[in-house]
Amino acid sequence: MKSIQPGVCHAGTSNTIEDSSFSDCLVVGPSGLTVRRLKAVSYQLPSDDSPIIDLTFNAADGRTVAELTTRLAGLSAPRNDLAIMIGDPSNGQLIAAPAVMSAVKGDSIQLILAGFDEARARKVADQLAGH
Repeated sequence: MKSIQPGVCHAGTSNTIEDSSFSDCLVVGPSGLTVRRLKAVSYQLPSDDSPIIDLTFNAADGRTVAELTTRLAGLSAPRNDLAIMIGDPSNGQLIAAPAVMSAVKGDSIQLILAGFDEARARKVADQLAGH
């Protein structure tokens, strides 16, 4: 992500995503990854923590995720945030924008959904799974 601007995104502005949970406009970079179908999606609710969604990619997407997170991990906030969306980037729904602290190795990532209740986290998992 390039930057976070307070308020709504201006109509017709490219590479922007509305973050309705914080009323911000996220300005994203040109590089990214579009995944048409995840290999697997699983959900867990630890008794003492935030809900977690595990995403497993096919091998090719897994390599691209590793490359993307390697680039992001070396940047400072908010440039190290990874926007995760459902739908087309121009009008999709922002699910989360976690900070990437280290490169992802392998073909899976975990989304820790801080501030999400169980119902909202399950809905996100179902959406990511394509249900």
